[in-house]
Amino acid sequence: HARKEGKRHTLFDHAEHNGCYQTLWNRGGPQNLGGFTVYSTLEPCVMCMSMLMTVRVSRIVWAEDDPAGGGSFMFRHPDELPGRFKAERPALHRGVLQEESRALLRRFFEPKIGGGGHWSDPNNALVRLVMGE
Repeated sequence: HARKEGKRHTLFDHAEHNGCYQTLWNRGGPQNLGGFTVYSTLEPCVMCMSMLMTVRVSRIVWAEDDPAGGGSFMFRHPDELPGRFKAERPALHRGVLQEESRALLRRFFEPKIGGGGHWSDPNNALVRLVMGE
């Protein structure tokens, strides 16, 4: 899990990651998530997209494309995916509720900007996208 001594590490503390852990373990132990749809304000990163494929999520829906690249690029060349993922891939839907999601992301980032750390960097592509700069 993404915790050490009760603290979270932002590199791994992604909503998709946390949601999968909670869902898998709350269902009585490790199982796959076939039939599940994941909704996200932001395109899942490469780490999260790989995890969602591994747990066999059926559909992934997001609003904003990740300006850092995101994980959906893996599906542009399905012949290069590992064997299991060639035959069994989630359906992808992007651009759903984009304005509403951008407003949610803006509310998340506003208090962090200028406070130091990763999200206060004015050159961060995601902060620029969300804040409309």
